[in-house]
Amino acid sequence: YTYTDSNGAKRQKWETCGSHAEAKKRKAEIEHQLDTGVFIPPSADTLSDFLDEYVSLYGVNTWAPSTFDGHTALISNYIKPIIGDVKLDDISPRMITKFYKDLQTVKAVPRYGKPEGELISPNTIREIHKLLRNAFNQAVKWELMARNPVQNATVPKAEKHERNIWDAQTLMKALSLCDDPFLALAINLAFACSLRMGELLGLTWSCVDISQDTTPHIARLIIGTENHRRLLPVTMLMGAAIALLCNLFCTLPSDGGIIPLNAVTPLFGAPVIIYVLMKRR
Repeated sequence: YTYTDSNGAKRQKWETCGSHAEAKKRKAEIEHQLDTGVFIPPSADTLSDFLDEYVSLYGVNTWAPSTFDGHTALISNYIKPIIGDVKLDDISPRMITKFYKDLQTVKAVPRYGKPEGELISPNTIREIHKLLRNAFNQAVKWELMARNPVQNATVPKAEKHERNIWDAQTLMKALSLCDDPFLALAINLAFACSLRMGELLGLTWSCVDISQDTTPHIARLIIGTENHRRLLPVTMLMGAAIALLCNLFCTLPSDGGIIPLNAVTPLFGAPVIIYVLMKRR
């Protein structure tokens, strides 16, 4: 097909398709884009150049530090070495599907806790697919591409593995063998609150904002008594229950996002305090 570039010069472009029917469909699609004025001229930028721009303009301002490290590792270890030199306008769903298939025979880059010599897992390929899909969505928004070539690519099925989780007996044995009180506290918190490593290491008292007045008021409303012998244990249980519930809400967002704990606890405490004040009036 023939198109006019950004300088006003007429140029001819050839594309490779899987069949004659696909070629006719693609030609008709481009002719329709040319007639409606939405055709985007092919860019000479390579995928590697685009991903550098994508990380600097989008990733730096959007990804969390751990997400940034993971995505840049996928780009540098698996994407750039294999298809980094491909031009953006030469990328197609068929090429991306072949790229995913080739990845299944590539050895994974060794990481902490992972043995050497293993092949890239389907789960890692799916993570690469998610990253490329988001990157090419940005390319479409930035008018570098007319469509997302990853959208119709075939992705290998992910492997499902059942997680090995400690039971109460294993936890008690680990605590009995632990001599470090701080490590024992961390084990208790991790088991009781389902905290991840980053949450454990980054947890400070400033992250916790459970009002000292809120929990006793909730306990009084539930048991309907001022008897401290009954109120004290119920207050302790209510405090633990509220903390676990707040932690559950903190980890609900997708894409690895976490809401700060001190942003959730006021949602539980404020209504109770307001109710008590209104009742006293």
